[in-house]
Amino acid sequence: MVRYELAQMNVARLRTPLNSPQLADFVNALDRVNMSVWRDPQSLQAFVYRSDHAGVMRRGREWFEKMDLYLVLWWVPRGLRPTTVEGIERLELLRSRGPSAGAFTFGSLFPAPARQPDFA
Repeated sequence: MVRYELAQMNVARLRTPLNSPQLADFVNALDRVNMSVWRDPQSLQAFVYRSDHAGVMRRGREWFEKMDLYLVLWWVPRGLRPTTVEGIERLELLRSRGPSAGAFTFGSLFPAPARQPDFA
């Protein structure tokens, strides 16, 4: 039985206000591309690169300012749904300390923990 799932969060700086006509297509896609939890990295990668999400990513330059770090991944116990606040904390951990078991990217994947992690 899978004991952990992969949490993922993207952040962005918008070029225009969220309610502007320029962001209408992005806003309409938000339910499909919001913070999420996945069975494993392969499932998330399939979604990111081989689903409607790829089209949203291609248009990112229209909607968002360039950011060096906008994605964070981390493992959560199966069934746990992380909050936006936790996602931002994980992103800050990644920015301040670099990739670790508590916050990483596709380029620096860490395996699911063998036991309950303690990242406090």
